[in-house]
Amino acid sequence: MTSDLRRGAAAAAAAFLALWGLVRTCATGEPLRPRLVLFVSVDQMRYDYLERFAPLFEGGFKALLDR
Repeated sequence: MTSDLRRGAAAAAAAFLALWGLVRTCATGEPLRPRLVLFVSVDQMRYDYLERFAPLFEGGFKALLDR
């Protein structure tokens, strides 16, 4: 898979999830709005680095991975 195709797939997935979150409705018919949407993008960082270097993380990435 080329990097351009990966970026496009990731952008499409993020857009889908954002729209899905806005469209959902609760039992009363009122739209559910997320309290916070967080998107973290680190250029040139592979996903497997999060698992590979997890024991070395303190604070930021560790908190995101634990929660």
